[in-house]
This record gives sequence, structure tokens and C-alpha cells, in this order.
Amino acid sequence: MFKGDKPTGDQASLKAIEEGFAKIEARLDRLEQRLDTIANGNINWGMIYATQQLENRQNLSYRLGVDEGWLPPTRGWAASPDFLMLIARLVAELDPTQVVECGSGVTSVVLSKLLSTKPGARLLSFDHDAAFAQKTAALLQERDLPGALAMTIASAPLVPHQIQGQSFNWYATDGVDIPDQIELLVVDGPIVTGDNLLARYPALPLLADRLTDRAVVVLDDANRVGEQQTLQRWTQEFPGWQVEMVATEKGTAILRRG
Repeated sequence: MFKGDKPTGDQASLKAIEEGFAKIEARLDRLEQRLDTIANGNINWGMIYATQQLENRQNLSYRLGVDEGWLPPTRGWAASPDFLMLIARLVAELDPTQVVECGSGVTSVVLSKLLSTKPGARLLSFDHDAAFAQKTAALLQERDLPGALAMTIASAPLVPHQIQGQSFNWYATDGVDIPDQIELLVVDGPIVTGDNLLARYPALPLLADRLTDRAVVVLDDANRVGEQQTLQRWTQEFPGWQVEMVATEKGTAILRRG
């Protein structure tokens, strides 16, 4: 085609297609660049977060006076190192004698170790799964715990409890010797499911009258929807308690009386 000649219909269509492909390729290039940036950012943050958890695990081992390999695995369903480190700090602050935890596991091992040298200390750990309670007992036995600590792992199935005119499934308490002056309550169970988002809500209503004036309640997994709803109900029904959110891996809420 010479200068001044008009493009034919076929040539114009081909040119339009080529321009369209060029635009698509440019958009794909920009999208690829953005994905690379996001991926690199996630990798960087992931490495930073993994390093922070490793540091918390090392610091916790030092605080407990044990080798790093002494601690059970702290990934997956287990309590995160930053949450366990928070528990250790609270025990140092409160110096509690009577502690209750909902959900046994690595937290039981850490609490047992922290309380093992305190005269007269008691630790009650609820677990709805008998097999998991036995695994926790094995973890303790492997580490020569609980030693002189008065500790009970209550294998307590979930049963209905009536609270505020509603029925909630929570640990069976019949026959369980629950401390009457609880200074630290750690709520990391029962398991929260899509059809039971308020599985951990009963802990405060059912144990409130056993909590001392200086007691602290700790709720793990506080970033999740179910735990957020639990916190909302707690603050509405117990206005005297104040909530502090701590940016742990899974989110932690600390409740103290105002």
C-alpha cells in the first residue's frame, strides 16, 4: 500500500486485532508485575512473622529454663509461641495460685512448668476429647510434670448449659473440682465450628462467680468471627470488664475488671 492509499477492510481489521493484542499483552505485563510485588511482599512478611515466632519460642524456652527442643510443636492447632509467651508474662505478673484453662495441650505443659515451683498452686485443664486429654497427660509425663503441682486434666464431654435463657454446649462440670478463687482463666477451647461459633462463650458466665477481683481472662483466636461475637456478648453482659486486644498470630483478648 502506497502513501495516500486508504487501508482495505481486511488490513484495517488486522491492524485493530494487532492493537487489541498489544493492549492485552500490556495489561498482562502490568498484572504480572503486580502479582510479583504481592508475592514478594507476602514472602517477606511470612519470613518476618516466622522469625518472630521462632524468637518467641526461644525466649519462652529461656524463661522456662529448658532447651528449645523441650517444648512440644507449636504450629497448626497448637498454641502459638507468641501466645504462650504472653501467658508466661501474665503468670509472672499475677503470680496466681489457682488457674483454669479451657482446652488442654501445649498451654498445659507451659502452665504446669510455670506453676510447678509455686507452693499450693492448682491447675485445672478442661478437655472435651478424652483421647486428646490423654495425649496432654503423656506430654506432661514425658517432661516429669506436673511435679508437686496439684493438676487435674478433666476429660469433660460437652453438655448443654442454660445461660440467659439459651442452651449452650460446654464442658460438663459435674464431679469436677473447680477452684473457687480463680486468678487466671485461659480460654482456648472448646473447638469453635461454623454451626457453633459461640462454643467458648459459656466460660465467663459459668465461671464469673469464681473469678477473683484481680483475675485475668485470656481468650485465644480472638481474630475469628466466633470469638469476636463471644467478646461482644461478654462485654455486654459483664460491663465491669475491660478488653485489651493483643496482636498475636491468632489474636488474643485480655480481660480485666475495670
